[in-house]
Amino acid sequence: LTDNPSLKKAEAMKAAKKLLAAAKKALTEVNQRTNAYEAEKQRLTEASEKPGVKGLRAKAQFAALDSSKLKDDLNYALIRAQAAVRIATKKYGGSYTPPPKGSPG
Repeated sequence: LTDNPSLKKAEAMKAAKKLLAAAKKALTEVNQRTNAYEAEKQRLTEASEKPGVKGLRAKAQFAALDSSKLKDDLNYALIRAQAAVRIATKKYGGSYTPPPKGSPG
């Protein structure tokens, strides 16, 4: 077999595109989970304004959700997924625009 540099380059580009696509997919999944978390927080915030037992229950659920490990896990996963996309983009080219600061995804 002969060593064909253009063939090696094509294989490397294919692997790079696959890596970048996987990183972007992971970021999309984390963003979906984060959006679901934020939607639940919003629902509980609105429900906690109701009078009586329903409002108190929503306040308790919100406090439990806000103090849960889920929030930290989502932040960790988001940072890791964004980093993976940035690394793959920097290493192999492509485009990545980070979300605005303060947005969930």
